[in-house]
Amino acid sequence: MPSINTPNGKIKYRTVPLYLGVKQIDKKIARENLILLKKVLDAHSIHFQLHAGTLLGAMREHDFIDHDEDIDLALLDKYRNDILRIIPELEKIGFKICRYDKRDLLSIMRKGEYIDFYFYKEFNDKLLSCSGWLVLKEHIQNSTIVDFLGDTYEIPEKWEEYLVSEYSASWKIPLKTNNYDIPKYKRLIFAFKEHLKDYLPKPIFKYLALRAETKLRTRSLARLRKNLDIEI
Repeated sequence: MPSINTPNGKIKYRTVPLYLGVKQIDKKIARENLILLKKVLDAHSIHFQLHAGTLLGAMREHDFIDHDEDIDLALLDKYRNDILRIIPELEKIGFKICRYDKRDLLSIMRKGEYIDFYFYKEFNDKLLSCSGWLVLKEHIQNSTIVDFLGDTYEIPEKWEEYLVSEYSASWKIPLKTNNYDIPKYKRLIFAFKEHLKDYLPKPIFKYLALRAETKLRTRSLARLRKNLDIEI
């Protein structure tokens, strides 16, 4: 069983294979989970933003997107140890670690619904990086507050510019991108690969992670330049 080194010692967890197309979000449970999580993070002064598809749903539909499957939250990397430190507290209210990629992504699950934490660290003077995915630094560092599903949450101050950077100027147009009819054999292959990653020797994992990050960095740089029409 894989484990995570935390400020309070090692925590073992069981990996749950998570990938696009595995499930559709249960909005009622997702809202319940987000509210529970926010109470704990607020109590520890851990700042986070609604991110990616969750932010898109909040600003376009004032709800979770029907065909989404999880909650996305962005945090500065300085909060990583704070999150790991409170894992036992989160476990007491029903959350369990279900994914940790040893770099910048942690996923927790409760009642079958999961939440992704994306930890962003400095890449250069303009950009932050999460496992190779790049965003403008100001989009994560500068926040404003928005009402969402009966509570208030931080989002990027320039939230519309962020959504354009991620989804292009057509972000207001709903698009169903996930396929929930993935054949069983493909799910089994993916699940095998996910469990295998937990036991790879560190040098092999670092090599594969570096290759993946390089590809993702190239893609995200191209996306930023195209969608925002800027030089980076």
